[in-house]
Amino acid sequence: MNCELSVVVTAHNNAEELERFLPMFLTQDYDGGYEVIVVVEKGEDDTDDALTRIKAKYPPQGSRTTPLYVTYVPDSSRYVSRKKLAVTLGVKAARHEWVVLTEASCYPLSEHWLSEMAAQATDDVDMVLGYANYDGQAAGFRRFVTLRRQLSHWRHARRKTAYSQECHHLMFRKSMFFDGNGFDGNLKYIGGEYEFLVNKFALPGRTAIVTQREAWLEELNPTDKQWRNRQLFHIETRRHLKRSFSHRLPIIVGQLLLHLGYLAELAVVVWGLLTSQWLPVAIAAALFVATIAARTAIVGKAVRVFDADIALWKIPLYDIAWAWHYLYYIIRYRFTDKERFNCHRI
Repeated sequence: MNCELSVVVTAHNNAEELERFLPMFLTQDYDGGYEVIVVVEKGEDDTDDALTRIKAKYPPQGSRTTPLYVTYVPDSSRYVSRKKLAVTLGVKAARHEWVVLTEASCYPLSEHWLSEMAAQATDDVDMVLGYANYDGQAAGFRRFVTLRRQLSHWRHARRKTAYSQECHHLMFRKSMFFDGNGFDGNLKYIGGEYEFLVNKFALPGRTAIVTQREAWLEELNPTDKQWRNRQLFHIETRRHLKRSFSHRLPIIVGQLLLHLGYLAELAVVVWGLLTSQWLPVAIAAALFVATIAARTAIVGKAVRVFDADIALWKIPLYDIAWAWHYLYYIIRYRFTDKERFNCHRI
């Protein structure tokens, strides 16, 4: 389906990233017609200079509408999330019904990315969840966490109503966004743009998922500070999402059973060794190995399909560490000043 699309890219002090990645958005092999809208903070001189150079290098081609527009977040904006305001301004500037939203730190892996996304824009769909993960410079654990969370969101979207979106890759109808008053109700929360969009606007059976490799985006490896902030803001955002309990319960139960199973098997092995009960030791050891092998095979298939570049032997370690990693950030969140997550008067 070759519908017309508007690609909205939000940026903040991303002059270098725009020069590297924006041409990949502007040179998509797509016959349906599209535009690219970059939303930046007003007064970022380096970004303005970079966009001027890009405009000169990639002028309108043939009969296609001007491919690159720039709109600005005004300096006077206060007490609302500037990122959500940037998204709103980008969607408002879009001239087409379907909007593809992403970040300046992301880039498509294929010149057919837009075609693959547009193929999902059917009459019975309002929203499309795309896939993105960190580049090869990121630690394997970060790619593992991102992949596991995204797969969890996809399972929820297929079985029920889409709950959230892990990565910076989302397509939706402009009319849906404005008919539902956009980010109204959560503008005061600094983070969670993609999460709130999916959670607020997704309807049963009207969310598509695109998994083809040519539809993937890749994102630059975040700094340690950016990674920490994302985990904390993820926990804060989760508190304000609908359907949170039904989404989180299977994950919590699954991790609890996994840990209890490992502890029980270990306890039997220790008891058997201390009492010379070799049959229970053998059975517990066999169950332990079988559990690791099964989970490695299941997760390893997803790792291969999505080319996450994670060694198979690390999967069981990451599988266990995932829960403890999250617990660490929950504890850290408890001792964090909650005002940092909201727009407030200083």
